[in-house]
Amino acid sequence: MLRWRLQVVVVALFASVVARGFSQAQEPAAPAEVDTRMGVMQQQQTSKNAQLKPEQKDRAEEIYDRAIDNPIVKRFLGNQNGLGIQFGTLYPGAGFSLGPDYTVRGLFNENLDLHFAAIGSTKQYYEVRGGASLRHLAGSRLRIDLNARRMDAPQVHYYGPGNGSDSDAKTNYRLEGGLFDARVSAIPFRRILRVGGAVGYSMINVGPGQSDEILSSDLVFGPLVTPGINRQTDYLYTGPFVELDWRDQPGDPHRGGAVGASYQWNFDRVGGPFSFRRAQFYVEQYLPFLNEKRVIALRARTTLTYTGQDQVVPFYVQPTLGGPNDLRGYSQFRFYDRNSLILNAEYRRELGPPLDLVLFTDWGKVFSKPGQMAFSGLHGSGGIGFRFKTRSSVIMRIDVGVSEEGVRFWWAFNDIFRGFLHNLY
Repeated sequence: MLRWRLQVVVVALFASVVARGFSQAQEPAAPAEVDTRMGVMQQQQTSKNAQLKPEQKDRAEEIYDRAIDNPIVKRFLGNQNGLGIQFGTLYPGAGFSLGPDYTVRGLFNENLDLHFAAIGSTKQYYEVRGGASLRHLAGSRLRIDLNARRMDAPQVHYYGPGNGSDSDAKTNYRLEGGLFDARVSAIPFRRILRVGGAVGYSMINVGPGQSDEILSSDLVFGPLVTPGINRQTDYLYTGPFVELDWRDQPGDPHRGGAVGASYQWNFDRVGGPFSFRRAQFYVEQYLPFLNEKRVIALRARTTLTYTGQDQVVPFYVQPTLGGPNDLRGYSQFRFYDRNSLILNAEYRRELGPPLDLVLFTDWGKVFSKPGQMAFSGLHGSGGIGFRFKTRSSVIMRIDVGVSEEGVRFWWAFNDIFRGFLHNLY
């Protein structure tokens, strides 16, 4: 009996010890232990903080920043006061071109900007231009732009009229003339909305093409097929325009968009049948993703012309498609007609601060009457390109376009999506 009682006591003591140990394991640590653990954690955090350094730019970014900030490089990139060098910006198809430009900004209490340039190319194209902008009138709600140009393009390509023109019928003609243009813009909401009007005078002359490799257009096409080939006219033009622009930075947009429209009366000053009216519409949209390192860029543009009875639109002022600014898989000025439609889409991926990789597709057509606008009969092309940029704008691009007519390589010093008002000049 005693032995049984001793066993019960031993078992009870053992259970008591086990229960006490389990209870201690479930209780919070003593204040001293807590302080010790917090101290260790604080020491670890202090050690990590001591090892932290400001985010370092990689070598490529450092070289890029130094290059962009170099005063000599800035002269070549433009947008600087004083004397600089301008690349490109000549009439399309001019080839490699450059020349001096001179800009003065901020005259008369930051109200007046002046700009002058003389550009020439390897194909003997040239242009001399000057302009003045009053950008801050009425508390920056009103702007006046004045422009004058004199240009000569001796080898402009022409394949004949229409969306089905023959790629083997390539000819060339000379286009020269001058332009005086004045635009007044009201900006009721800073940069977002612009409404205005334009008035100008253009003097145009068309002559035999200067290329030694292809025939002159006047030897192949007559005035019935190609109005204006044997007689030209000067134009007085005027009309309104409107643009709504909510792009984040117009020089290299990553988000937002723009829409614009213009209507223009063109009066034949020689008194012939060449007067016409022209409407233009333009839409852009930018869709960013992955922290804006990827962008889908979309554009649609159409030009429509209207004439009275017994009036025609000369071929040298008709809208065209083909080249680095629209259908990149086709030759420059591949299609001519009275109306045009162009649709572009680009996928842009940033490879680094100064460089974007671009995949693109272009679809467009020309047609003789505004009522023929449709998505049937579009010519398509696609390809790959690169954009070389400053911090806020595209300064140069290389595109390789492919279509049913072959492969085309383009090297240009502007962005293909340049905004509506820029394309009106």
